This record gives sequence, C-alpha cells and structure tokens, in this order.
Amino acid sequence: PPPAATPAPASEAEGAPGEPPPAFRDDSLIVGLLELAARLRDVGREVLGEAGGGGVLKAHRQAQDELRRGKGTEAIQVMCHEMLRLGAALQGPDSQRLLAERFRDVLAGWNAEQS
Repeated sequence: PPPAATPAPASEAEGAPGEPPPAFRDDSLIVGLLELAARLRDVGREVLGEAGGGGVLKAHRQAQDELRRGKGTEAIQVMCHEMLRLGAALQGPDSQRLLAERFRDVLAGWNAEQS
C-alpha cells in the first residue's frame, strides 16, 4: 500500500498571519471582506486606543472566524456593532460617534473599490 499522506505543517495549512487560509485565497469576496475587517480593526484601535485594544482584537478575531465560515457581510456588521458598543462603554457617546464616522468612511471607500 502507498504511504499515508502527511498533512502540511500548520504554518502552510493556515497561511501567514493575516492571510486567508488557502481555501479562501481564490474567493475574492471573502478576501476583500477579510481586508475590510482588518481596516476596521485598525480604525477601532486608533480611536479607542489601548483601553479598547483587547475588545477590538476580540471583535476582529470573531469576524475573521465568521467570514471563514461563510457569514459574509453579517460578520462585518457584528464587528462594527461590537466596537461601537465598546466605544460607548469606554469613552462615551462622543467616541462612539467618532468611531461610527470613521467606519462610515472606511465602508464607503470599500464599497467604491468593489464597484
């Protein structure tokens, strides 16, 4: 009998950090949504600073997982909602408003890129 196939090392199977797994590299919508999630994560970290860093990263990781499971734009909506909630809790309504405005700009830019 032929030898059993050996699985690829985890680093090959998963891809580089921040890179979609191999199964998604050809799906431009998923790749685009993962990139959008990363942009929104960066905005959340910028606006909320260190105080919100853990919550922002948690929301981002959850969105990545959901995107990889096929949730699509719903994962982005949940991510934004979680970070807006976090902003209001940590820094009040002014911070939440600023974050919402920045998200709107990022989302509008992403939508324009997709057209």
